[in-house]
Amino acid sequence: MKIQFFDTFINIKDSDEYFTAILRSLQSDERTKVFHYLNSHSFHTINTEPGFKDTFNSADYIIADGKSVVWAVKLLTGKNIKKVVFTYFFEEFLARYIEKQQIRVYFLGTTEENLQTAVANVRKQYPKIQIVGWNNGYFDRSKSFEIIADINNSRANILIVGMGIPTSEFWINENRDRLMVKCIFSVGGFFEFIAGNAKLAPKWIYESGVEWVFRIIQEPRRLWRRYLNANYYFISTILKKIIKNGSR
Repeated sequence: MKIQFFDTFINIKDSDEYFTAILRSLQSDERTKVFHYLNSHSFHTINTEPGFKDTFNSADYIIADGKSVVWAVKLLTGKNIKKVVFTYFFEEFLARYIEKQQIRVYFLGTTEENLQTAVANVRKQYPKIQIVGWNNGYFDRSKSFEIIADINNSRANILIVGMGIPTSEFWINENRDRLMVKCIFSVGGFFEFIAGNAKLAPKWIYESGVEWVFRIIQEPRRLWRRYLNANYYFISTILKKIIKNGSR
């Protein structure tokens, strides 16, 4: 399944397809598979950040990461999909699976302090998980080759990158052919949640479509402008499309 959604696409419809894609990627001898996530913020960035559209669309898999995207797809195409947020999926399922299967994981992103806390928290909850390396996201890009060498030397199967949009996606696209991992995930604020600096929304809020309000309440200074701009742009774009379709 591949749904064209304006200047990008979605080709994972729910968590079952998501997990199947991860398994297939881990077992494949083909090139590294990249997973990106579509929400109002990444949608806005696709249309406002030079070069980001091609970078974002270079992913092998794009997943709906926001309820607004799910609703818009239903409204515009009639197709039913579900949102899958990496942090929830990791906490609820993926971490246990990679611990059991002894899959090797490398963390890249956030500050050194947050990253070390995140690593410690994950290891405490999943004692046998193989986190084989990590590096904070505040490095000079001239050091990328050193970091890539460290990732490859660790023999990691999975690389989780959380340096924020669009930095993560640009770095992944620039370096994916040098990396020897099976899967790369661009994960937004994943490390902040795992480090305990932000709280995950309760399940009912997660399903309601107002998870973004829960996040703004936690980090108003950092997030209010981002959500205001991104949500306004997303809603206005959808409405223009509906009006255009209705006028035909």
